Amino acid sequence: MRLILSLTATLTLGCAAQRVTDPPPAPIRLAPPAEDGVSVQRVDLGRGLVVDATSDITSKGNGTLNILNQSLFIYDAHDEGDVYEHGRLNVAFTDLDDDGYRDMVITGVVLYTYETGDDVIADREAVTWVYTYEPDANGFALRYTNASFDLADGPEREPYD
Repeated sequence: MRLILSLTATLTLGCAAQRVTDPPPAPIRLAPPAEDGVSVQRVDLGRGLVVDATSDITSKGNGTLNILNQSLFIYDAHDEGDVYEHGRLNVAFTDLDDDGYRDMVITGVVLYTYETGDDVIADREAVTWVYTYEPDANGFALRYTNASFDLADGPEREPYD
């Protein structure tokens, strides 16, 4: 059927029809770890590349996601002046640049309490990071950020910065 439509479009329009290629890999979300400690999830980045995403979380709910060349502070549930809403950032893998590999998109909200002791949220910050998978380097490269801090370090903002 696709061949007939392509041939019809070529003959009717007098131009070369574009061949429909395989669809990009479907987006996937990193599942939250079951508990504190170390957990490993396999992530299919596309084109047969499956990698380990290791979450390392302390008993207080803080921790990192380690995947390929990145160690990212995506878990923060212990209020030391700031926490992530729901204790973690959202991590999704989707092919943003049509290269057949899933890229990593991290989003969420940081709640700033500035250690007031009464759990009053003084400020909120919506944050986003986009990392593209670079096959030549076999790793992720930061391409976009909308945050007041580096994800490798986590939030540490003074009041009214």
